[in-house]
Amino acid sequence: MNKLQPQPNPPELALGLAAFDSLRAEDEPWLNRCFIPPPHIEQISGDRSVIVFGGPGSGKTTLNQFLKRLCLDGQGTPMRLVAEWTPSPLTVDQELKGIAAVRAQTNQVFDACVESILQFLAGYPDRFQTAPETAKESLAWFVHEYSQSDLSLRIEQIIEDEQPPGAEILNSLLAAESRRVLPPGAGPDKVAARLVRTLQAIGLNGVWVLGNDDELEMWVDVNPDELIANLQNLFSTLPLFERAKFSYKLLLPSWLEQKTLGVVQRIRLRQRIFPYYLNHWQPKNLHDLVNRRLSIATGQPDFTLNNLCASPKLRPWLEWVGAASPREWLEQVKPLLAHYLTNSCQQPIDAATWEELRLVNPPRLYLDDERRRITVGARPIPLEELPAKAYEMLRFLYQQPSDQVTSREALYYRIYRDLDYIPQPGDANYEGPAEYRGMIDTSLWRLRHAIEPDMVIEPDKKARELILLVTVRGHGVKLNTRW
Repeated sequence: MNKLQPQPNPPELALGLAAFDSLRAEDEPWLNRCFIPPPHIEQISGDRSVIVFGGPGSGKTTLNQFLKRLCLDGQGTPMRLVAEWTPSPLTVDQELKGIAAVRAQTNQVFDACVESILQFLAGYPDRFQTAPETAKESLAWFVHEYSQSDLSLRIEQIIEDEQPPGAEILNSLLAAESRRVLPPGAGPDKVAARLVRTLQAIGLNGVWVLGNDDELEMWVDVNPDELIANLQNLFSTLPLFERAKFSYKLLLPSWLEQKTLGVVQRIRLRQRIFPYYLNHWQPKNLHDLVNRRLSIATGQPDFTLNNLCASPKLRPWLEWVGAASPREWLEQVKPLLAHYLTNSCQQPIDAATWEELRLVNPPRLYLDDERRRITVGARPIPLEELPAKAYEMLRFLYQQPSDQVTSREALYYRIYRDLDYIPQPGDANYEGPAEYRGMIDTSLWRLRHAIEPDMVIEPDKKARELILLVTVRGHGVKLNTRW
């Protein structure tokens, strides 16, 4: 069986809403049963170095889990070493630049390899016992040379936490006199080559360095410029990515692609480390992904969206609101599944019920005023289609407390007149509703045509369901969104 293909679902497995609950790959041990490979999976999972860029919810963590599984055989035994490493800025007092910064970064990578080696030997001591003496000496040298923290403490912690069968091996490794295998100052590529050769002697076919973006947001808040500079230095050091059987699989947020664009373009031309993108999911793949989750949730292998909901508008809604985000597609289907399971439905949910559920569970609207970005679900809203006053109106509504109803006169005096109060008849700044109502209604119409899914999906239809910017008759409007 091709190991890139998802495994069939056993019909007796029915996880219920838990199949849509966490939406975090690391919390879903059954994920391999409904995994849909992303675009370019054959190239990403080969023995080559790759950078994979993707936005929130695009499937980076799921891909990380999948790549880890590819490093195990059918019995769950490691076939290659997996070193988990998150790119980070270096401390300010180091003041490292250029190749010195690269060495510091690769030392972090080798430290991650040390941790993985210790874990492997703890679980599979026989591999060390039967290895040639030169391999044992090389392993001892590597873990002593490249552990960035106290090696004895690391080993004591593993033994204390896990009581592994290889505890004696770890202690002997700690006590071993480390003979120098490579000269001082050997380049990272030479160290990687020696490590690969040593690992092959204990039955591991090389190294995959898996870098996920879980901690990157923290580093961006602390020191974004240094983080980006270090990544650029690392990507520019092409010999690091030319070593056979030592591959980097770096899964990074999409905004970093723009920050490192020049370097990424050069490495693409040099064909040493290959960039890919997880924002190119096709609707068919995302539709299949949802169907697989539904089959696990219900325990029915053939259960699909058509069995869940009869509305012909559901799929266009998912394609627009969910865009290319697997997480958002699942998030949009979750309320439907909850209703279906809670009410023990025997027939697909009808269109009217679905529209009620949408109103109670609207897609998230996110406004980043600093970067002037609007997102509905996972769909970026192009600001060139939105007049400045309509944007200001949305920003004002976005800043109001949840369920706050705002009158048209408040919108007019706040947005168009820049006043922090509503004038009363007889005040110098007072204007009657007849003078501004048309202006406000036009801005609301333009705003709805930008953010309301139904108005984008069916622009020519006169009667459409308003989900996000709703009218409270006789009082005004409110932004119906959720965090």
